[in-house]
Amino acid sequence: MESETSDLTAHSRCLNCGFEAPPGSEQWDQIEVPRLGEMTRCPDCGSTNVMSGR
Repeated sequence: MESETSDLTAHSRCLNCGFEAPPGSEQWDQIEVPRLGEMTRCPDCGSTNVMSGR
């Protein structure tokens, strides 16, 4: 059985450069993309290829 504390330490990760930070934190950039809406962007490399952690 997996520990519930693992949920508290989950991080989102940039699949391009490996940058990690808590999901929804101010460490991530947010950009507005026409037709797609708001997207998360990596502050290190600018990629929007981000896997959300929960």
